[in-house]
Amino acid sequence: MLLSYRWLAKLARVTTPPAQLAERLTMGGVEIENIADFGFLSGALVAARIAKVEPHPHSEKLWVCHVDAGKHGTLQIVCGAPNTRENIISLLALKGARLPSGLLVKQARIRDVDSEGMLCSGAEAGWNGDHEGILELADDTPIGEPYDCLFDVKVTPNRSDCLSVFGVARDIAGLEGRELYQPQTRLRETMDPISASAQVTVRDKKACPRYTCRLLRKAKVGKSPVWLQRALESCGLRSINNVVDVTNYVLMEYGHPLHAFDLDKVANKHIIVRMAEAGERLTLLDGKSLDLNVEDLVIADADRAIALAGIMGGRNSEIGDATINVLLESAYFDPVTIRRTSKRHGLRTDSAYRFERGTDYKQVLGSLNRAVQMIADLAGAEIVKGAIDSAPLLDLTPVITMNIPRACMILGCDLTPTAIADRLVHLGFETIRSDREQLVVRAPSYRNDVTRDVDLIEEIARVHGYDAIQETTPYLPARPFAPSRQRLVQKSARQSLAGAGFWEAINYSFVGRDLLEKCAAPVEGAVEILNPLTADQAVLRTSLLPSLIHNIQTNQRRETQELRLFEMGKVYRRDATAQGEGGPAQDQPYVETPSLALVMAGRQGSDRGRTGQWRAARREPDFHDMKGAVETLLADLGIVGLKAVRATPAHLHPGRAAELKANDATVAVVGELHPDVARAMDLRGRVIAAELALAAVERLAHFDATAAPLPRFPKVDRDIALVVGRAVEAGSLEAAIRDAAGALLEEVRLFDLYEGDRIEKGKKSLAYSMSFRAPDRTLREEEVDGAVRGVVEKLSADFGAALRSE
Repeated sequence: MLLSYRWLAKLARVTTPPAQLAERLTMGGVEIENIADFGFLSGALVAARIAKVEPHPHSEKLWVCHVDAGKHGTLQIVCGAPNTRENIISLLALKGARLPSGLLVKQARIRDVDSEGMLCSGAEAGWNGDHEGILELADDTPIGEPYDCLFDVKVTPNRSDCLSVFGVARDIAGLEGRELYQPQTRLRETMDPISASAQVTVRDKKACPRYTCRLLRKAKVGKSPVWLQRALESCGLRSINNVVDVTNYVLMEYGHPLHAFDLDKVANKHIIVRMAEAGERLTLLDGKSLDLNVEDLVIADADRAIALAGIMGGRNSEIGDATINVLLESAYFDPVTIRRTSKRHGLRTDSAYRFERGTDYKQVLGSLNRAVQMIADLAGAEIVKGAIDSAPLLDLTPVITMNIPRACMILGCDLTPTAIADRLVHLGFETIRSDREQLVVRAPSYRNDVTRDVDLIEEIARVHGYDAIQETTPYLPARPFAPSRQRLVQKSARQSLAGAGFWEAINYSFVGRDLLEKCAAPVEGAVEILNPLTADQAVLRTSLLPSLIHNIQTNQRRETQELRLFEMGKVYRRDATAQGEGGPAQDQPYVETPSLALVMAGRQGSDRGRTGQWRAARREPDFHDMKGAVETLLADLGIVGLKAVRATPAHLHPGRAAELKANDATVAVVGELHPDVARAMDLRGRVIAAELALAAVERLAHFDATAAPLPRFPKVDRDIALVVGRAVEAGSLEAAIRDAAGALLEEVRLFDLYEGDRIEKGKKSLAYSMSFRAPDRTLREEEVDGAVRGVVEKLSADFGAALRSE
């Protein structure tokens, strides 16, 4: 928001230089992001009066101007602007001035005539976009003085009171402890009352708690005076006509939006504040036609809507050159109603920006009277007696009690109750009761963000000065902290996966239904977003894999092939049990489930030509690579003894997928992506995926480390190759081996699978390596041979396994 320094200084009665004032405001919580200089910082742009104009002796299009620049003397300036004339005040760039275009103003000789500066157009000075003539200034602008500078104010959402010149000036006065200047309003009214000429009916008191209006007659709509045009331009607004310009001026002055209606265009002279009707349409001032929603608050007459309340007026009641009778509106609208309507229709206006943050309901009539007086002065209008006010007694100001010792402890400085009360009074707070222990105050109506004692403490700190509070070492008592089991599991999982070469991805929780369907992820029970930004963010994710698969797709399209990604987060489903048939919904109809997903794609390993590692052949990942990564992860979490069971989820290859179980609980599903999913997502090569149920993993994980001495006696290795039916699972054989080998078996590992010409059709060969060791002695040969025979006999009896002869 742009604000004029000259305007601010007048209202706040300060002479502080702009840079210092900007620093004081920023330290007080009103951040000044930038200062646009129009003379106050450089001193090179000043207001000057053209005292005399003569024709240029050598050009028909140029003028020789004798310019009164006050303390800078009378200067001769050559100018070619068509609006050059005597006695106007314009913006003069002195020698040495640097204009926004980069032009350095120097003394020059133009067609044999000396020119000692430059009279600037609005565009040349960077004030506005007008190139047609020199910038004309108000008649009361001090001659020879720097013209102005503009503060770019960053207003936080809670400080709606600073969305105006008067609001920021009020903060300056409070910070500086000064008296605030406030323009006085004096109205000369006709004898006939407004009730004889206009009516107002407010049907929705919640959406519009207060609605006021006044009537002006015999207005002459026309061009605004120069001072008003420049004032609006200082705030980034353009001039339209004197009536509309006054409403915008008061908007920027007091922060309260107003709207002017042509009363002769209002049916039955009756204003109705109501919700829009189904199917109702409205064409706004900017020409945009809206299909209104029944939750939109509108200003209407007896026939149709004539304005979208608090946002923008309609064309069917706008002020034009032929307007004579002006009905001026000032109201307090419910911020939530305005915010929803503004967002629903994509309309961002200065009026909506202020209403949705909360305006000062006590300033409703004051702003209206200020605008009425200005329109009467500028448009020669008559003010009809009285105002229509739907709720003159509205009072929403809270009473707040603050404990003074507690406030001093939080601030870190000792302040007396009198000093605290004095600082708050300067900010507009009313003291109700004060003693050594407590201070009771009433917040001003324009500070809707101050509702608690901590808000008061913050206000005291702002006025006292953050830099005036002594630095102290905070008291931080040492307390033992035991990380939760969930946090331990997540931290260990991240470390394990990073060690395995995986990169963590962080995706939005919102996905599109189309992506879920392409990836064969659960769609039924997906939680829909009420107002999605795009179709790609229409529902909450039911699985982490679709987003990771989309990451694979995006990387492959950018020629990044070798990928190992994981994501940890929650997935969301509508709880089917939360709503019984015909019964009421429970308080929590949704389920959030923690999950961990992994994907692997691209040729793994290295190329000799690229890395020189000639032994590491590159190949596509397979089921076993991902299964090994998951098993390593689970082992790091203390979960061992996993059992692999064939699985057929919709998104995985039916013959290359498995569930990993621990203690009969499924902890992971691992497998190659289904070919249909790969085709739908336009993926290259093989993609391997895994999804872990973090709740089960957290329940089974343990971090109890135990120490054991290094083995003193050697182990004995035996390898056996078994021929079994193709349907026999390797995991079942391994479990049988462990059972039959007894306590001497230290480790068993599958190291080979063979299916070929040397094996009977319908069968396969599985080779296992077994390690035996005794903790207290060296094993004898016959002990190991006996254990191996027991294994072979059990496998033969249970699975029909036979030792492979070749």
